[in-house]
Amino acid sequence: MAVLLRRLLKKTARGSQKARVRELRSSQEDINPLLAPKPKSKMRRETHREARDVKRENVGVQESTGRITKLTQKCVQTGGRNHQGVTTVFHRGGGNKKLYRIIDFKRSLFNHPALVKKIEYDPNRTSYIALVSYRNGMISYILAPKNLSVGDQICAGPTAEIMVGSALPVARVPVGTPIHNIELKPGRGGQLMRAAGAYAKIIKKDRDNVVVRLNSGKLYSIPSQSMATVGEVAGAPGGRPALTKAGQSR
Repeated sequence: MAVLLRRLLKKTARGSQKARVRELRSSQEDINPLLAPKPKSKMRRETHREARDVKRENVGVQESTGRITKLTQKCVQTGGRNHQGVTTVFHRGGGNKKLYRIIDFKRSLFNHPALVKKIEYDPNRTSYIALVSYRNGMISYILAPKNLSVGDQICAGPTAEIMVGSALPVARVPVGTPIHNIELKPGRGGQLMRAAGAYAKIIKKDRDNVVVRLNSGKLYSIPSQSMATVGEVAGAPGGRPALTKAGQSR
């Protein structure tokens, strides 16, 4: 008799405990509908989705954008495997997931002032990047030069003012001015001096070509209509930050 009584008390306690858990879950779902469990059958999922949308409207839950999706794209890591899945390069793999930031190397939107919104870290390159917003609503990433800060106005084009961050033909840049993101051919986009701390200087001007000297001392003769950005590329102070785990170098 005592054993049956103990079993009955245990069942009653379990039932009351389950009821309390159900009440707690329902109250949490009312506060945040994202905590609701996902049904397993197709019909129940559709019903659950409709009820969840109604709860979101009532509670006011908004979908978070998170990042600027049109300026980033997925960067697939191979892990040392080829297209057949066979390991061709050993000792590669793991690491943090990265998104590729689409950089505007051409600066093709001429005579439109842009406002620097923020300076960001880019895991795909040694230099910093700057998010700029144009007056027509367009936004883009550019390489951030040194001494460029949030709130500055920059411009690109033949009539742009010679200041840090402005892009203009090398024929209009004075001799001795540091430049980066230099085009080898007009309209192709910047190909030279894009790493952190990189810059070149104009040492000679001809009628159709301009001679620039790189950091390494190498001389390049480029067309006078090629675009370049004024200033030196900004990078992490003191070089790259120290690696605290092996995955950061993968």
